[in-house]
Amino acid sequence: MLHRTLGLILGLGTATFIANPAEACSPPLPGFGQVRPANGATVPANAQIVFNGYDFAPFEAQWLDFDFFVPMRVDQLGSLGRIYLDSDVIGPGPTPPRDPLEIWLHHTGQTAIEPLQLSYRVDAEAWDQRSPVITGLPSGHWEYREAEPGLCEQGGYVVIIEMPAPYDDWGIVAYQLFESGGPTSPSRVVSTRLAPADSGAPVTLVHHTGETPGRHCYGVAAWDVAGNPLRTPNDLCLDVGLPPGPDAGIIDSGSFGDGGAFNDASVQADAGDRRLNPLASGSRGCACSAHEAGATAYPLGWWTGLVGLLGLAARRRRATPSRRS
Repeated sequence: MLHRTLGLILGLGTATFIANPAEACSPPLPGFGQVRPANGATVPANAQIVFNGYDFAPFEAQWLDFDFFVPMRVDQLGSLGRIYLDSDVIGPGPTPPRDPLEIWLHHTGQTAIEPLQLSYRVDAEAWDQRSPVITGLPSGHWEYREAEPGLCEQGGYVVIIEMPAPYDDWGIVAYQLFESGGPTSPSRVVSTRLAPADSGAPVTLVHHTGETPGRHCYGVAAWDVAGNPLRTPNDLCLDVGLPPGPDAGIIDSGSFGDGGAFNDASVQADAGDRRLNPLASGSRGCACSAHEAGATAYPLGWWTGLVGLLGLAARRRRATPSRRS
């Protein structure tokens, strides 16, 4: 009898242990999540409130004008929701209609989602019209993750892009990771996320590329509190699942436009040095092609030395390809 009891206990324990990963990976409950700027912050009159969540669309936002609610303009930035504070909300007067400004966010579909109440102090005389300023170019590496039962994310190749926070007087609220389609194809958004709670903290963006090795080139966009955009002026190219090619790393895309990126002469010069000298970018050994627009033309002796080092490294290369670029 004792043996049967112990066996039953061990069996139940084993079943519980096996079931836990699946339980841990159940989808989150529908609802509104975090917001940027943080609830209670002071914002300019042309601010945009950005929030995340799960299965929250469709939605609406209203602000409380003393005794009645007034609809607000909303849309989505990728997977994020966005609420606009504009002239319809602030009005023509020198002060906002209520201080603080109270906003109610409601789900308008069939799912039972708890409304979200927000409150902001609005500086009615402040209008944020300056785009963020780039402080450093993105760097990245790739990993291969085995698919296992119960994992919340799929297996395969995963690209991790890291970037220092751009400078902005009101702060960054959201980031998007673009995959470049090349000279003749449009870019596509592969990841959208809120900025870290500390808007000055570096950001990490992740892209699951699947099971097939290949080259992937990325750009990063940042959005400040007023929706002013910054997009990195260069592609970051990674040879995912492959040995890095001679032109992997930061390359001049020639197609992004300035996007407000270089509106400060000192920052422009510093970022330009990093773009043309990959060893100064902190981009984990990225290299530029001398044939790319804007790339540095290095002396013949430099290239001869590099070829010799590469030949030596090739003899010592392990069977497993390098995973970092």
